[in-house]
Amino acid sequence: MKKGDMRHGTFAPVFKGNYPLCLQAIAGLRIQWQYMGESTMPPLGTGLFMAMNDNKLLQDQKHWVLENAIEFDNHN
Repeated sequence: MKKGDMRHGTFAPVFKGNYPLCLQAIAGLRIQWQYMGESTMPPLGTGLFMAMNDNKLLQDQKHWVLENAIEFDNHN
């Protein structure tokens, strides 16, 4: 993947409480995610994604999520 690529997937964190409330609110929802690059901190090389939906608070705070917390659709 390259920076800016989009994929659909469901935010499915193991521990929802480890995330800010605006991310907890989208847990279990299938939304579009934008690839932001690879993590430079452990776990190194893990993809980072930003949720792309109409939640204004989520857009303003620009939280990035590790790819292992997202269940991506197989077809995209």
